[in-house]
Amino acid sequence: MASKIDILLENYFLGNIQKWIDARIHQITYKEKMDNLGIKSQSTGISPQESQLMAKEELEKKINSDVDIMRWRDQIYWIEYWLPSYPDVERIYRTYYSKQEKYLGVSLDLDMSERSVYSRRSLFKETLCQWIR
Repeated sequence: MASKIDILLENYFLGNIQKWIDARIHQITYKEKMDNLGIKSQSTGISPQESQLMAKEELEKKINSDVDIMRWRDQIYWIEYWLPSYPDVERIYRTYYSKQEKYLGVSLDLDMSERSVYSRRSLFKETLCQWIR
């Protein structure tokens, strides 16, 4: 059974986390089109440009304060922060998930021993466990 970190890394390298963020942003920004029916409303005393700007700022505030988006962005941040420290890990995971091979196949593709692939992957996962909630 895959650990929480394994599932997170799979979703990161397959691009699912960014898709979730985009879907959540779309969900927040989606508004049903209001049918005016030709009824004029009373003026609020604010110019249309200013009200658009205020609506845009409020929308950005909603997006930036959404718990799911903050959690996903935090996960992406920590993965991308630690990846450069482990030079072969990105290649290992990209090969593993793109070709859907076992680690033996990954080790043959990258000209490494299977033990090296496993130990580098494990070390990266241990580091991420310390930083990702």
